[in-house]
Amino acid sequence: MAGIAHAEPDCKGSMLVTHPDDYYKKGAIIEYIHTAYDDTDFVNGNMVQKHYARPTQPDRYEVHGGSAYNPKDIEILNCHLVLDASTNEYSLELDDTNANANSILSPTIEDRLNEAGVNHAIASGVAPDAYLNRRQSACGQAVAKVMSGDDSAGFLVETVCK
Repeated sequence: MAGIAHAEPDCKGSMLVTHPDDYYKKGAIIEYIHTAYDDTDFVNGNMVQKHYARPTQPDRYEVHGGSAYNPKDIEILNCHLVLDASTNEYSLELDDTNANANSILSPTIEDRLNEAGVNHAIASGVAPDAYLNRRQSACGQAVAKVMSGDDSAGFLVETVCK
């Protein structure tokens, strides 16, 4: 049965056991972990969406590339489970720490740049990094203008952040 994935690409975990496929050994660090649920079922031969009546822990953790693991086999290192009250399912969210600060801020910067008309490749790539790590660079300063509300600076971002 298909499951819905709730992805947080920067979540990391440590394997507590060596997985039977031997791809990940005990102690290995796994990246791109997300929760997954078997949220469809068959009733009288028809596939139907499950609706959880109470908060339900993930059926498994999945990683980018398709591997799936029992939640008991992975210690989550830099994320925590957050309940979505509308579905009673949990997703992973980055912990609010200094180590995760750039990962937490980057999507907000990307969204703001997209709103200002900056093309996706620049808005999701070099521009947020320049704003967060090289603020005095021409690119970092151009992004700062957009972040302060100057949408006309979107053209400048595309010009200097190549």
